[in-house]
Amino acid sequence: MTQTTSLPILADFDQLPDPARVPLPVVCGLFSISQATAWRRVKSGSLPEPVREGRTTWWVVGDLRRALAK
Repeated sequence: MTQTTSLPILADFDQLPDPARVPLPVVCGLFSISQATAWRRVKSGSLPEPVREGRTTWWVVGDLRRALAK
C-alpha cells in the first residue's frame, strides 16, 4: 500500500466544498484502504462511482462525505 496519510489535502478535507474533486490517493487515505480495495468497494457500491475526465479519475467530495457518514 502506498503512503497516503501524508497528503496535505487530507488535513484540509473538511474545508473543501462538496463539489470539489479529489484523486484516488485521497480516497485511500480517507478510508485507510489500498487502491485495489478502493476499486473493489466502488464495484460493490460501498464507495461512490468516480467522475472520469479523459484519462483522469476524480471523486466528488460530497459523495465521499456521505460514504464516510454511513
